[in-house]
Amino acid sequence: VLSGRKVQKEQIEKWQNAKNLDDFKDSIHSRMYFGDVPSCRDCHGKGEDKKSIRYNNAANLDLINKNCASCHKDIDKEFKHSIHQNISQIQLDKDGKKKKIPTCTTCHDIHNNDPLMNAMTLKQRSDFKCGECHQDKQDRYHDTFHGKAMVLNSPGSAPKIAACYDCHGKHNILKVEDLNSTLSSLNRVQTCAQCHPNSNENFANFIAHADHSDGENYPLLHGAYIFMTALVIGVFVFFGLHTLLWSIRLILARFSHPAEWKKAKENAHNDKVLIKRFSTFHKIQHFFMAASFLGLAFSGLPQKFYTAPWAQTMIDLIGGP
Repeated sequence: VLSGRKVQKEQIEKWQNAKNLDDFKDSIHSRMYFGDVPSCRDCHGKGEDKKSIRYNNAANLDLINKNCASCHKDIDKEFKHSIHQNISQIQLDKDGKKKKIPTCTTCHDIHNNDPLMNAMTLKQRSDFKCGECHQDKQDRYHDTFHGKAMVLNSPGSAPKIAACYDCHGKHNILKVEDLNSTLSSLNRVQTCAQCHPNSNENFANFIAHADHSDGENYPLLHGAYIFMTALVIGVFVFFGLHTLLWSIRLILARFSHPAEWKKAKENAHNDKVLIKRFSTFHKIQHFFMAASFLGLAFSGLPQKFYTAPWAQTMIDLIGGP
């Protein structure tokens, strides 16, 4: 029914409302009408009677990539040279435990029943998919403008934002040390130039996954983070105490010497000598300084606390990240 071929109903209860079929109907494969259209048996395999399907056959990790490669031959050639293919050949990690082996269906859903994932664009889904295996790198990605913009993007703007595969590649992901990698020293500028036409070598040396809390691997960044954090806290603590102590002094002076306080206020009010504190030019300067500070604070807060519910509302008010 789905592909123009006969489909066996074996092992599928409530055929009309079968969840796997409903999910498959929403996939790209079910929308193909011409050519060698894939059917259930292409992935699941034929049963012993050549009419039924091997219901659990598609879960065999050794067969998933082979099944996909039977139709996607060009993609298979790229993937065979990628780091993911090399990982899949190394079954065990240092502790002797079986690694999580990436396959085609690790990134590409076949029977996807997650409404949230279905509502996302390809780039938004890739963010989550890559993060399932590369959680530490995903966290650092979200610390950058690219990652925050991906989370805070307005409807329709996600395709303009750099996702993992825009920099690392899609099926041809290689180690940075490999000269064929999109992030190698030979190709990095060209990769950045896809979105930033005027990028140069200095621009392309941007460290996308730097960890400001890692003083061993990123000493300069960590030092700057410690300095700026101490500066901000120090300024607020110092001037907060300064204001508090002056307030206490003024309150004590007013209540301990009420007559002198009243006389001092009257003298100040009756003083005929006026000193102009700000000229018109200085007033204009202060206005723009205050406006720029408030504008930067208003646009910066949702980027700093991008996971907060109110961050999306603030970003939408200013027209997007």
